[in-house]
Amino acid sequence: MRRAFGLDIGNKTIGIALSDPLGLTAQGLDTLRRSIIRDDLKRLSELIERYEEGTDEGIVTTETQYD
Repeated sequence: MRRAFGLDIGNKTIGIALSDPLGLTAQGLDTLRRSIIRDDLKRLSELIERYEEGTDEGIVTTETQYD
């Protein structure tokens, strides 16, 4: 089994994680402070390129607000 790359996209930050080879747990890699969309995408692209070898799926979550 190959690893999963995860993004947790919030209003102020983007959390980035990578699963273990068995897909049982995930470890946080970095937390990016959000800026303009162009800069966010550039930094995400650089991280994805770094970890794409051995990764075959991505998981994206977004911030949920409960009132």
